[in-house]
Amino acid sequence: MALWDLGPPHALESDTLQTINTWSHLKYLGTSNCPLSRLRPLLAHTKIWTNGDMSTLIGLSVLRSSYTFYEFGLDGSLISSIIKDMPFDISIIHDFAITKDYYVIQENPVIYKGEVGAVLGATPIFGNGTVVSDISATSRIVLVPRPSGNAVKTLIFDTDDHALTFHFANAYQLSLIHI
Repeated sequence: MALWDLGPPHALESDTLQTINTWSHLKYLGTSNCPLSRLRPLLAHTKIWTNGDMSTLIGLSVLRSSYTFYEFGLDGSLISSIIKDMPFDISIIHDFAITKDYYVIQENPVIYKGEVGAVLGATPIFGNGTVVSDISATSRIVLVPRPSGNAVKTLIFDTDDHALTFHFANAYQLSLIHI
């Protein structure tokens, strides 16, 4: 898959890297092929989760405070999708992390003021726009339960600092035992 933050993903033939039509990005949107599909693209950093013999492609689509998490089979079939309203809507999200039970999102308290052309895909998303940040604003980390996991409650952690996370390293989930 070839992905970018403001457009549909493209399936590529593994040897030649030519675009192929075996996986349609519009299946998960439930819409026809139109420019409005760019309003719900998957982020460029889609993840693969492997559990035993099964691998899952996990994608995230962000529109203001509405975050939609998708899990696909490697054949492109939709396994699950959940929509979660985040406690923020001014964040630029480029990447996320996953654990066995959670999707992990960090709020980046910045606002991107772009151009109309970026929404339509005519200009790069970070082209002629500007990013505005309030250095006194703090960040939040949100853990959203995965449908295939054991968690049932969304967890929100407020930080004491202004933080910007553009790319995540691997996430690891600890199991705590209370004695």
